[in-house]
Amino acid sequence: MKFGKISQLEDLNRLDWQLPPTPSATARVLAQREPLSDLPLRIGAPVWNNLAWRGSLYAPKTPQKDFLKSYVTQLNCIELNVTHYQIPTAATILRWQQTAEANPDFEFCPKIYKGISHVRNLAQASELTHIFCERLSGLERHLGLFFLQLPPHFSVEKAEILAHFIEKFPKGFAWAIEFRHPSWFLEGEPTAEKMFALMEKENVSMVQTDVAGRRDVLSLRLTTPILVLRLVGNGLHPTDYLRAQQWIERLKVWKKQGLQKAYLWLHQPDSLREPEFAHFLISKIFKEADLQSLGLKVPTLYAKPLLF
Repeated sequence: MKFGKISQLEDLNRLDWQLPPTPSATARVLAQREPLSDLPLRIGAPVWNNLAWRGSLYAPKTPQKDFLKSYVTQLNCIELNVTHYQIPTAATILRWQQTAEANPDFEFCPKIYKGISHVRNLAQASELTHIFCERLSGLERHLGLFFLQLPPHFSVEKAEILAHFIEKFPKGFAWAIEFRHPSWFLEGEPTAEKMFALMEKENVSMVQTDVAGRRDVLSLRLTTPILVLRLVGNGLHPTDYLRAQQWIERLKVWKKQGLQKAYLWLHQPDSLREPEFAHFLISKIFKEADLQSLGLKVPTLYAKPLLF
């Protein structure tokens, strides 16, 4: 993930990694729901077909064709980036759905096809969006939420296009939006606030992106009682562990305030260290009595994880 990446690792220690306080609008959204005794947590990576994970997340001799089969027994979610580049065939969707049956709690979270988000910029994209959603619905109970990544140039000036897209989005699907243009994060920006209000009304979640080079996008503004977090690490730098611990503490607070579900999608440079990062994060979660989540387990690593 190149967005917000810092080239000089020594700069990481100079950043303010403290999570912002919970906005009043987020507290209001959470307060509308009763706290759950068991908060559903979905934790995963952006890919499964990664040869570098053979011998870490996957057993050393796992055939590549069995990587997804192994993945679904180790983690309970995936940020499905492959769907951003192509719409899978029905046969592919069926194969994924059948493979995921090994874990009843597993969810695919498809990234919306770039032909919709980046080529057409959401304009005149209703038919293609319906085709995309209908195709991915073949994942059945293993379909989590869709997420729409807006292009970096998609500013508040294009809010009317986005509003139309939200209102026309196929009903019955959970989905979230990731904003990138700085204009969406300006304090008190009226167009942005109007958009977030529409998202609340239409039950569309807002993606939180925790990345080194764009601290502004970490607004902690929730538009539904669902956290969708892209936690972008830096090769297991010490600050990665610091941020993971901070998110655990915030999850504990938000759970008491009414959070209903959380998706944590873990990124590391070149997708090399997600297994170790997931092992660390989930191990820490399991030590928190008030964050137990059915269906979540500490992944088995076939190589000794890095010290933390």
